[in-house]
Amino acid sequence: MSEIKIDNLNVKEELPLIPLKNVVLFPRVAIPLLVQRPKSIGSLDFALSQNRLVVFAAQKNIYDDVDQKDLFRIGTVGRIFEIHRLPDGTSKVDVEG
Repeated sequence: MSEIKIDNLNVKEELPLIPLKNVVLFPRVAIPLLVQRPKSIGSLDFALSQNRLVVFAAQKNIYDDVDQKDLFRIGTVGRIFEIHRLPDGTSKVDVEG
């Protein structure tokens, strides 16, 4: 798999995706996020086993079951710098775009 360079980081061309409801991650901004959906937890776990990078894309709706058509085409690559696993299976992550 090839890599591209973003802000002096080598980033794989394919990264895990986490859709965002009611929030947008902007470049160079740090925010806390709750990751709850099973597919998103899977993306989070994969990112943590790799380089902690994830593509965050805002949803066009608020439904839990999303498809490619439900996401905006432009997202932000975010680096997870802190994670807290909660007892209910949810994860609180601090991420920087």
